[in-house]
Amino acid sequence: MTGFLQNPLVVKPFRLLENYDKCVGEVPKTEKTYVKGMKNRSEFDDSEPFKVMNPGLPPCLDHDIYEDVIAIIKSFEDQKETYSSIKNVTHTKRDIELIDQSEIMMTLTLWGDPSSQFKSNVGDIIALKRAKVTIYQGIVKLSSTNSSIIMYDDQGKDRKK
Repeated sequence: MTGFLQNPLVVKPFRLLENYDKCVGEVPKTEKTYVKGMKNRSEFDDSEPFKVMNPGLPPCLDHDIYEDVIAIIKSFEDQKETYSSIKNVTHTKRDIELIDQSEIMMTLTLWGDPSSQFKSNVGDIIALKRAKVTIYQGIVKLSSTNSSIIMYDDQGKDRKK
């Protein structure tokens, strides 16, 4: 950290597969809980479309990956309200089950206005630009953010067969 504080404009090299594997492999061999910011192998490595090291990411970026996604709506839940005790505010959300052309199932959570503006049906195509991607317990999850762009295509039903 002192190097960064002394010169915050220095750009570190991208993390490569070789040093990624080396750092992850060193963690259990040391008394440290992390090596160069790495605590363990990313769950993204086990998910085919989201390889952390392909083509290489800057250090500590793999916890906030944004992807563009085109998928088919398989099901969706009604809009719900959730309460954040930390911010003392209520949020609206809607969970949508999607499947992409590689037949990977994923859950999309729409937050705020997009959750109330959702008017699509099962079988419609949804395209998301800058969806936040996380993997929790082996399940791919997508979330809309303020910078996400969401488009729906209900005209493509014939193409989906």
